[in-house]
Amino acid sequence: MRSSVTVVHTHPAHGGKVGTVRRHTAKYVVVIFKDPAKKEKEVHISPKFLVRDEREPIGTISTITDSQTHTSLTTECEFYDASGIAQRDISGPVPNVSNLFGFGNYALEKICLCNATGAINVHCAFQKIWGSNYVSFEMPLDSNDLPLKRVIFDKEFELYHPQVNAQVGVKEFRYIKPRTVTAYYVRCDDLRAHEEMLGDFGSLPPSKVWARRKHFLSPAIKHKKEHAIYPVTSDDIVMIEDAGTVGTHFCANTRGIQRDANETKHCGCPPIQLNESLRKVGPSRSDEASDHGYVVIKNKFPSNANWSGVGRIFKCPNKRITKTFKDDVRKRRSCKLPDMYVRVMQSLGVPHETIKYYRGQYERNPEKLCHTNVVGVADPTSLLPPNSVFLTGTNAADFELDQLIVTRSPCMEAEDIRVINVVTTKPDRMGDDEWEWLQSLSFGALIFANPQPGNRPLPELIAEGDLDGDLYFVCWERTLLSTIQTVPITEQELIAPRVENIPVRVDPNWFDATQSYISRVPTLHSSIDRLVGELYTKSYEINDVRDPTAASFGKAYKEALDAKKHGRPVFLPGHLWDELPDNLHKYLVSDR
Repeated sequence: MRSSVTVVHTHPAHGGKVGTVRRHTAKYVVVIFKDPAKKEKEVHISPKFLVRDEREPIGTISTITDSQTHTSLTTECEFYDASGIAQRDISGPVPNVSNLFGFGNYALEKICLCNATGAINVHCAFQKIWGSNYVSFEMPLDSNDLPLKRVIFDKEFELYHPQVNAQVGVKEFRYIKPRTVTAYYVRCDDLRAHEEMLGDFGSLPPSKVWARRKHFLSPAIKHKKEHAIYPVTSDDIVMIEDAGTVGTHFCANTRGIQRDANETKHCGCPPIQLNESLRKVGPSRSDEASDHGYVVIKNKFPSNANWSGVGRIFKCPNKRITKTFKDDVRKRRSCKLPDMYVRVMQSLGVPHETIKYYRGQYERNPEKLCHTNVVGVADPTSLLPPNSVFLTGTNAADFELDQLIVTRSPCMEAEDIRVINVVTTKPDRMGDDEWEWLQSLSFGALIFANPQPGNRPLPELIAEGDLDGDLYFVCWERTLLSTIQTVPITEQELIAPRVENIPVRVDPNWFDATQSYISRVPTLHSSIDRLVGELYTKSYEINDVRDPTAASFGKAYKEALDAKKHGRPVFLPGHLWDELPDNLHKYLVSDR
């Protein structure tokens, strides 16, 4: 027997009509209407516009039931029967189920469920560590601190990590304003003891603890249809001395750089080597610390753009770049020339017409592309000349230029773009085997020469970069190279500052201080996000980055980007404070 339904008046075409349900599709209900001539007309209508006839028998009301407390929770203002069409006979207020989770005035919008009998899709180390002993909530951003503890179905959960999210799909000028907060809560008998078994968190300030916990939530890439999270032990990791390379280890393989853990252990490969600058948290001081952990692979190189596009221009002259890559370049989905870099280039003498001509040229014919983003790595041979770079996969013998334009984001000051010498012939002290190996690498890496003793690493002089996964913009377009007037690197800049060895101290109250800090993270970080946006906009109001005011705002913008992680105030000359809202002044300092 077909059900009779009425179309609500808000429907644009069939409001108020009465029809019968013939069948359902994945998204629509197929309704039959009869015209005066008694001819049937079939129409697809969304269930939200349909109300079942009051004379029809009422179906089963949809509820959400907790298996432990057997509490039925109604989550909709209208009840729906098995077909998804709203019933009319509703009476009484809808209970505020969010009170069961301690959300106060917030209303529960949706509950996401997963298959309890199947495997959970684990995509980060946090899920490996906590298993089913965590919950996450997404809620509107407001001025209230997050509660440190929540009781959910008689179980106590403790705040672990909050993250301010950006509002998806809504862009303001040059910045996306955050609107929601995702808060992760964990269930643990003693969270402090648990953290101290993982690492020496007690020696870190609260802002750094928040930043380190964020690493646990970093999503892994997929490798062989599974997320690349592999178990390791202390035997798989070797700490090595810093060679002035600001955090890196070079691992070369073919297209898929990563291997799974078992292959690595049994193929004769050396263990994972990490230098001290990559140690984000010191070793645990607890006697109960475990020797086991996880390696999470977050990215792979070369990127798809460099593998299927730019790399073919150099490495495979007889193999044309793919049509997909050409379309992506023309539509500016890949290998864009960012306005941030263009602004600084123009301030350094590159005419606007030159950049416009080059952009139009490569967008019409992507094979004339002369720039891309590559990952920065340290020299694994330690044989490249100081203050030089090697761009992998370029057929060095055929690469006629001896310099590259190099920068990275954020690029806000004149010193953030440099012209660097590129190695195209075998250095005198390098053997044939090392040179052939360097030339065999796929396109997509910029290898920085190791610094001389007492000197700073070259990446630090390029927009304050490092080699822990940063992408560097490289450009070899002849006209841009011939017109740009970059600030040369001086001998004084190369001298490494003296580093004092400060003894590590453990704060006995670190855990309480950290939990108090992260409960305030939503309001604190949303304010910092606003500060970042204000500083960026103020800097961009002046076209020339060499202008003192533009330079001050640009430098402050870069500092503000790291304020969440370091917790330090942002330096801005006092006479510029009035350019910013008063409520942001508390995050600034006017002297060092």
